[in-house]
Amino acid sequence: MADMPEVAHVFQWATAAGFLTRRGTRIVAGPCARELEHDPLAAWTRAAIVLLDHGVLDGFRLWWRKTYVERLDADAPFLLAVIREARGALPLSTIEDRVWPRVAASYGYDLDDAGEREHVAWLLRVMVAQFADLGAATRHDDDVVLTELGDVLATAATTILVMDDEDLHYVECIRR
Repeated sequence: MADMPEVAHVFQWATAAGFLTRRGTRIVAGPCARELEHDPLAAWTRAAIVLLDHGVLDGFRLWWRKTYVERLDADAPFLLAVIREARGALPLSTIEDRVWPRVAASYGYDLDDAGEREHVAWLLRVMVAQFADLGAATRHDDDVVLTELGDVLATAATTILVMDDEDLHYVECIRR
């Protein structure tokens, strides 16, 4: 699995969602595998929630080099809500421009630190790619657009936002 991190990610994701399970050295259908056939929307919802819970940036791997990776990962549902609030396409460059000062301020980076800024931009692009793999978003040039499934997921994230003022403040920061 170390040689194929993308496959490892999908395997760990499917296992965490209950679609697959290990029995000794064998991989078999998990307890939720029947949902894939009988209720695809419920299966998609389960997969989406598990991915958001474990981390869009592959939170199945532990001990990230940078702690802000975990913070960005934790804010993935709220990023969906922000894109939804844009009512259409939101330029990825706009998201990057608004997230970088927050990361820089939180971790004491100079705003002119091009290396760290590019790393944050790369992580945001990875998040958008994960949303696209999930079927929640598409990317057209620099614009990020939610799909109908993404809108459902963002609606759930928006409901959570109402409950937590601190995270709502973060969404307000991104929107500005």
